[in-house]
Amino acid sequence: MKNELTNYESVCNYLFYRPNYERTGRGAWKLDKMRRLLAALDNPQLKYRIVHVGGTNGKGSTSSMIASILRANGFEVGLHTSPHLLDFAERFRLNGVPAPHDWIVATVKRIQPIIEEISPSFFEISTALAFLYFAEMKVDWAVIEVGLGGKLDATNVLEPDVIAITNIGFDHTDKLGNTRAEIALEKAGIFRKHVPVFTTEEHQEALEVLYEQAKLQKAPFYKLEGRVRYELPLVGEHQQINANLATAVCLYLGISAKEISAGLKQVRNFSGLRGRLDLIQTQPTILIDVAHNAEGVETALRYLAQNHAEGDLSIMMGVMKDKDYKKVAQLLVDYTIKHVFSVQSDAPRALPATVLAEAMQEVGICATPVAVAEGIEIFLSSAQKDDKLLICGSHYVAEMAFRHFFEQNEQI
Repeated sequence: MKNELTNYESVCNYLFYRPNYERTGRGAWKLDKMRRLLAALDNPQLKYRIVHVGGTNGKGSTSSMIASILRANGFEVGLHTSPHLLDFAERFRLNGVPAPHDWIVATVKRIQPIIEEISPSFFEISTALAFLYFAEMKVDWAVIEVGLGGKLDATNVLEPDVIAITNIGFDHTDKLGNTRAEIALEKAGIFRKHVPVFTTEEHQEALEVLYEQAKLQKAPFYKLEGRVRYELPLVGEHQQINANLATAVCLYLGISAKEISAGLKQVRNFSGLRGRLDLIQTQPTILIDVAHNAEGVETALRYLAQNHAEGDLSIMMGVMKDKDYKKVAQLLVDYTIKHVFSVQSDAPRALPATVLAEAMQEVGICATPVAVAEGIEIFLSSAQKDDKLLICGSHYVAEMAFRHFFEQNEQI
């Protein structure tokens, strides 16, 4: 393997070859290898101030908003989110710009002996690279999104200045628990002594757990009440909730309302955020969203019902095997769906398109298993100008759709 690290492609292949639990869904969740890896790199995560963002849905958007606000205030800002959409380098950005491929190649080659000795997972390596990149770039702040859960997530080696929890939903229940209380306990694993926690969580069962865990850490706990509306380049009421959480965090950090407003307006440019009800075209309308669980899909559907009521709605969807796809199928019954194009990504834990189609058909929804490009062409061939297609289900499906449209139009 050593001699093969000659360019960016070979380095990415080397990293993707490592145990990759994002794609397989398997693995033991511990922090010992992550701590050893960071110690060998001189603990870069201790060299800047940190905002740690956990929760179920909305972590990436909220992290991007906080990073954008900090950038608008003149800080040098690192942003770590996962998974990536089109390029591995998207996982660690400086002021919204992905890490240079040359830096990734040189750094992975340099630390390869450490990787071989410790044998960390793909996510542990990518997270450590993010921490190292931010240290070498001398950022003022790093905004770090939790990968999965909290307590045993590879990012839970940080000493943050402030913590945000977006919400507690039912996702990864095989690892995090089957009740909101159990999942909230895992999410609260990132809490630290005296470090303030902000949340927009609404469910009392989860809130009580979050509050009690914060109390144990003697950490100030702020449950956001009420909502201010902000001018955003992102659509949907859920993004207004995320914006309020990002605002509360940044007000605590002493950033003015003027800079907060400027940062929220520029969140796409200052953070590189994509895949959040992205409007690809109109007449007919096509949107791409990274919603990957029942609650996320329902949020996208609610937005379409409220803002694109005219015309027929079709959905292109591909989900992971560990998602409650039957619950997703059942929630679609409450909406008028013309057709579902079920697709399968190349991730090892992707649910077969035929299985998803059968689940849709069982609840009376017309569904056809197709390839992504084929489904888009079928939709466009018969759609009226008021019709719309929502492409969702996972980051991997969003990636396939984005690549298709990039091939058709480089300006997207």
